[in-house]
Amino acid sequence: MKEVLICLCGLSPAVITEMAYALATSDTTTIPDEIIAIATKPGKALLRKEIFQPCLWEKMKSELSIPDNKCIFADTGYNVRIIPSSDRKSDASDVSTGKDVELAADFILDTVRQFSENPDTRITFSISGGRKTMSALGALAMTLLGRDRDRLCHVLVRPPLDSPLLSPRFYYHSRNNRKYVLDGKVFYSSRSDISICDIPFVRIRNLFPEKFSRLPGSFMDTVDFINKNAPATHAMRLQLNRHDLSLNINGSKISLSFPEYVLYWMLADRASKGKKKIEGEGELHSEVIAFARQITESALPGIGIRYSHFSNERLYDPEYFRKKVSSIKKKIEGTIHFSNGRDFFLPSHARGVYGLNVPAENIDGT
Repeated sequence: MKEVLICLCGLSPAVITEMAYALATSDTTTIPDEIIAIATKPGKALLRKEIFQPCLWEKMKSELSIPDNKCIFADTGYNVRIIPSSDRKSDASDVSTGKDVELAADFILDTVRQFSENPDTRITFSISGGRKTMSALGALAMTLLGRDRDRLCHVLVRPPLDSPLLSPRFYYHSRNNRKYVLDGKVFYSSRSDISICDIPFVRIRNLFPEKFSRLPGSFMDTVDFINKNAPATHAMRLQLNRHDLSLNINGSKISLSFPEYVLYWMLADRASKGKKKIEGEGELHSEVIAFARQITESALPGIGIRYSHFSNERLYDPEYFRKKVSSIKKKIEGTIHFSNGRDFFLPSHARGVYGLNVPAENIDGT
């Protein structure tokens, strides 16, 4: 598995050496194979001045005995990628306007896409450098395209070694026990001065093919697409029609069998009363039976005649109501599109957990 470290770099190139050092010294399996820096024009100049021209990177690799084929990072267009300016004619000097943000978002997302499309890579994305805007865009890009094995991280350096006023500037823990000065006080670094904070993030990459039949495109197009197609909860309506055993979901009619209707009615009734979801097939069976016993002939004509579906618990088939849940789900999924709030109306959202996610105020007919 190829380990790729993607770093955002603003005016503090040290965040790249610090992150690479932390990865290389924490576990041999996390040593990056290569480093990709996403920077602005001033960031690139500082990388060249502080990291490449003094050969600081090679010195760090030598001190840590990192093999030549690991932690590859050089002053090339491949390793150092510059966000384009708003007119796309040169390199961006900053990310400070709305147009800058849009271009930076697309640039960062495309960089993540390049490496996340390869099944033989694992990404560690560091949001430590650059403006807060860049950090936010990096985290969002990982939310859109990050996979289970990918990491979103922030590198932490213990004060005062993180101060830009420190002399000389701190880049990593040197084995030579280098001396640092700040406000006339002398400090020495230790290996524990650098640590990695893993940031939990939501991964929605796999939802795109299922919900939208596509993967994310450009950042702004993806934002517009989702905002237009994501369901709005205030517009969702569920109407239960007892006279013909049907559901009306946002104007679409779905016919159910008698046992399906009673089961779904029970779940809708619980949702309208704010009750917790049902866990397990045994509890589902008990709740359906208890609910059916309370239904009168006037409330649901034919309940007496068809009560055999629910009356004899000793004949209960553990698979019976689970299969009814599956059949209801297929009917809803075959009729309602995701953008119309389909998933809110499904009777189950996780294995062994039963209940609706429709807001109580959006349910009629219980």
